[in-house]
Amino acid sequence: MKDKVFYPNFTAKNSGTGLGLAIVRDIVDCCNGAIYFTTAENKGTSFFVEFPLMHMEDNFKVVERVSL
Repeated sequence: MKDKVFYPNFTAKNSGTGLGLAIVRDIVDCCNGAIYFTTAENKGTSFFVEFPLMHMEDNFKVVERVSL
């Protein structure tokens, strides 16, 4: 199932369209970002979304990471 999570119409539920993560993946890809997940059995799944920070000429040397 891990390989299919981001494909349209994939769902592990009895209802729903299975479009949510496919749409999110497309949006993240358009922004040169990354989306991935980790799964721990009997604990759950965590999704991570990363976007590159935009560097302006004035603060180019400042590197920061944003955590949500």
